[in-house]
Amino acid sequence: MRGIHTELNWSGANFKWKTLPDTFHGFDRITVQTYLAQGVTAKNCSVEVLLTNVAGGSLGEAHNYKTGATINDKVEWNQAFAGCNSHGFNLGANASAKEQATTDVHAFVR
Repeated sequence: MRGIHTELNWSGANFKWKTLPDTFHGFDRITVQTYLAQGVTAKNCSVEVLLTNVAGGSLGEAHNYKTGATINDKVEWNQAFAGCNSHGFNLGANASAKEQATTDVHAFVR
């Protein structure tokens, strides 16, 4: 199964993926690190949707990227997403990651 970044690069997009260690959602704008117990996250989800048919009213191809299985209909979609959502995630500042991300974006745009 191709990753979405590979798909974007094959289509001609100049796409880069980078993971910054010890970085949480909102790392570039939230000033205090906190745990949001009621927050919903899909971090355990293994569904990948390729937006190939947006004009036609559908999302396009959907796959379970861990198994490579194609998601063919609404029943399979619901089954695939049943285990995705869980509660609780970290939010928080990471000044060095913010600085690195800003530097990387500026370099990429140049």
